[in-house]
Amino acid sequence: MTDQHPATLKSAHGPFSVYRLSPAVKDFLAGAAGGVAGIIAGQPLDVVRVRLQQKSSCTKSLASMWQLIVRQEGMRSLFKGAGYPITTIAMQNAVVFYSYGVGCRWLASKDSTRTTSKEPLKLWQVYAAGTFAGLMQTAITTPTELLKIRLQLQTQLPGSPGYVGPVRLLKQVVMREGITGLWRGTAVTLVRDWPSFGVYFAVYEGMQEVLQPGSRVSKEISPLALLTAGGRDLLT
Repeated sequence: MTDQHPATLKSAHGPFSVYRLSPAVKDFLAGAAGGVAGIIAGQPLDVVRVRLQQKSSCTKSLASMWQLIVRQEGMRSLFKGAGYPITTIAMQNAVVFYSYGVGCRWLASKDSTRTTSKEPLKLWQVYAAGTFAGLMQTAITTPTELLKIRLQLQTQLPGSPGYVGPVRLLKQVVMREGITGLWRGTAVTLVRDWPSFGVYFAVYEGMQEVLQPGSRVSKEISPLALLTAGGRDLLT
């Protein structure tokens, strides 16, 4: 027998050597991969949305703005600003679900009406734990969104005069506005995120029980019920 950690234990199945990963590592990697895929899929429309929201926008049509960006800046411009959310999505997922777990455990420890440790939390408790997770993740999302949006609003092409790349933009914000400038808009982000995360987790847990009664206790749920309830695509 080997004493290797389960996250690094190799197994030779098929033509390639694979790693046996612990459930926690699998969740982390799956969440990160799903988050990156979601960002890439939604980034073009996000760029168009941000441009349309500007008062100086020369068009109010989604299709017209899409065509304008592609014609003047190229197809790659539809992915402006994607670098920051892609590089932070894994950390954001980790913070969200870790904070949610902490909130759930704290609320469970304070609930004297629970008869067993396996009894699921009440939905209002799930909501409260979700709001805590939403509160904590704003420390990451606020600077990420600020940098992303400023890059999305930039019409200059790489290499042209006035173009500011991701790293240079970060340096500019810190030099001109101080490190706290990265968290400009935190209050609004908090108001947006803390209730929405609470609603997400509460609806997910509630729908899980509706679609497959008893699953909140057994922790076993079918893929179809998981997908319908919302899965873990919260950050995409």
